Amino acid sequence: MLDRLLIAVQDRAHLPLSSRRDCEVLSALILESTDEFVSYNTLRRLYGLAPAVKPRQQTLDALARYCGFPDFKAFATTDSGAAKWRVSEEVFSLLDSGRIEDALRLVASLPGQLERMDLYVQMSRELILTDRLEEYGDMFQSPLINVARWEYSHQLHYGIAIGMLLPSVPAEEYPLLRLPVFLESVYLTHVNYNELNGYYGAWTEYLLDDPPSPEIGIFAHCLHAFRAFLNGERMETVPGLDDGVPHLHPILRSRIFAVHWLAGRRDFEDLWAQVHGTDHPAELPLIWLHEISVVALILDDRPLMHQLQSITVAPERLAHYEEHHRQLMLLCAMGAALDKGKKERALDLESQFRLGEITRGYRDLIEWCFCRLQLDLHPRSSKVGRRKQQLTERLGYAYLKAG
Repeated sequence: MLDRLLIAVQDRAHLPLSSRRDCEVLSALILESTDEFVSYNTLRRLYGLAPAVKPRQQTLDALARYCGFPDFKAFATTDSGAAKWRVSEEVFSLLDSGRIEDALRLVASLPGQLERMDLYVQMSRELILTDRLEEYGDMFQSPLINVARWEYSHQLHYGIAIGMLLPSVPAEEYPLLRLPVFLESVYLTHVNYNELNGYYGAWTEYLLDDPPSPEIGIFAHCLHAFRAFLNGERMETVPGLDDGVPHLHPILRSRIFAVHWLAGRRDFEDLWAQVHGTDHPAELPLIWLHEISVVALILDDRPLMHQLQSITVAPERLAHYEEHHRQLMLLCAMGAALDKGKKERALDLESQFRLGEITRGYRDLIEWCFCRLQLDLHPRSSKVGRRKQQLTERLGYAYLKAG
């Protein structure tokens, strides 16, 4: 029950609670909301950032009140399942009657972010599947939903959940592709490398001519260049570096680096400085290396894999959405080990790899790369060879057929 309470507190606060600073902010939020003080040190112990001790009843009651309950006993005895059903029914009743603002207001009143996310996804799916796209667009523009304030993990979850619904919608008939908030929360997060020659490629082509923002334009050009490379075509839309790009999001910067690498650049240090700048932490978040690691795997570029292993990654607790990035780096480490002839190390890394942690839109392409590494390690494995061929045919990219 304590674990459920801690999750509820974290959901309401919209904080990762992985550092002292997070706990200091949460302490202030609790004081502001309940007029009760819970010290940041107590919060650090509760969330595993300091040696644990049994929490006092007063602390449990304060945390429960922060989540909207009278005390911890009320929190512990609440039938959360029944309460969720009642709220869900009312939300969909409001949705059916066209009262979207009232439905959003009801969802926003829930104490748990995960509960709110679940209902946002359900509402979105209902509006999309019933072809109420204009109302869906209105929902996104409501200040009550405020996607910009969501944690990245929640944005990622939402983008994937909704992005999987949309492959059948022709780009030229889809008004939401002109809505910046939709593009940022779905198009940019539900990246689908398995469909660059399908619906996702059509979305990208549609956005190339008149992107609603410079960042989305750069993103679309990166994806367009990536698709050209995979199809064995000339890469005509490589984003320029003349004006510098360090102000962009690290993942978008890594895409720019990756596209230039695909186009033939091999001066790692100079390209890194152009893309990421020189004034950055000594220990980098994994997301800085995201798309670069993808390109290293696709090209089977062992020197680049070695280069990535030499970069110091921040030793922070990974959020669940970052596990995708860690798995990509694990495969790069496997390739580097094979390059050095360290078979035992490569076997150990192979056993650690978890394909299920790879984001769905990347999964087939990354599994193809994994099969190629496995064939280097197990050259006589007909099972792996057959799987690699199946993936080659499914993806249909000329570059994979040649490799």
